[in-house]
Amino acid sequence: MAGAFDDAAKAHEPAYEIAGTTLVAGAALIESSPTLTRQAAEGVEPLLG
Repeated sequence: MAGAFDDAAKAHEPAYEIAGTTLVAGAALIESSPTLTRQAAEGVEPLLG
């Protein structure tokens, strides 16, 4: 999984690890899926609270 974090760092995109799964937030994914972005935000906000 470290490779995904390295790739994210090279691409200057944030990488998150949630429940052992690495998620890389790329602009293309966010732009193409506003619903996914909203769901991700709702899932992350309580953790940041």
